[in-house]
Amino acid sequence: MCRKCNTQKAEVLAQQRAPLCRDCLCKHVEGRARSAVRLKKLIDPGDKVLFALSGGHSSAAMLHVLQAMRSSTRERAERGLLTFDVLAVYICEGSVHGIPDDTCTAVTQQIAQSTHQAGVEFASARLEQIFDGDAESGSLANGHQSRAEASADVPVSAQQKLQSLVQAVTDATGRESLASSLRDRLLRLLAQKHGCNRIAVGDNATRLAVKTISLAIQGTGFALPASLHHLDSRRVLKISLP
Repeated sequence: MCRKCNTQKAEVLAQQRAPLCRDCLCKHVEGRARSAVRLKKLIDPGDKVLFALSGGHSSAAMLHVLQAMRSSTRERAERGLLTFDVLAVYICEGSVHGIPDDTCTAVTQQIAQSTHQAGVEFASARLEQIFDGDAESGSLANGHQSRAEASADVPVSAQQKLQSLVQAVTDATGRESLASSLRDRLLRLLAQKHGCNRIAVGDNATRLAVKTISLAIQGTGFALPASLHHLDSRRVLKISLP
C-alpha cells in the first residue's frame, strides 16, 4: 500500500524505503524539482532551456518535470509555475558506439514523435556535427587535423574524423570521457544557435556515481564540486536535476 495516500497499491520503492503509487511518486518528484528550481534559482521567467534528451528513463522524467513546471499562459504565469520555453535536443552517438545509421534515424524519429505529443519543440544532431566546419554548427575542428586526414589525399568526413578520434583512445573510460566532452560542447553550440541561455540534463544517482569515479580515476577530482552541483555556471548555465 502507498505510504502517502494509503489508498492506491504501491508500485515503486522510493529512496529504497518508501513504497509509493504512481501518482504519489510523480507528485514527490515534481515537488522536489520545483523546490530545487525555486531555492537555487535554476530557471528564471523568460528563459529558453535546451533540454538534453537521451531517450532514457532519467531524461524522460526530467522532461515531465520541466513540463509540469511550465505555465500554460505567457501573459500571466499560473500560481507556482514559471513562464519559460523548452527545446528538447537529441544527439545521436551512433558513430561512437557502432550503431547503424538506419537505427539512429529510427530512434531519432521515435523521440521526435514523443516530444511532439508532449508539445515540446524538438531538434536533433549527430555527434560528428561538431566537426562539420560550417558556421551554424560552430566547428571545433578548425586548425586541427587527425592523422588520417593529414595523410589522406581525399577529404575526410566528419564521421570519419570522429571515429578516428575515438579509435585513438584505447580504454573504455577515456572513450566515454571523450564522448561526454564532445557531447557537452556540441550542446553548448546548439544552445547558442537556438538562443537558449540554459541547458538542462536529467542525471540519476547511478550516473552521478559513475561520473564521480571517472573524474577521480582521471585525476580531475578538483572538478567534482562544479560537475555534481545542481547548477554549473562555468560556461553556459547547465542545470542538473538528479
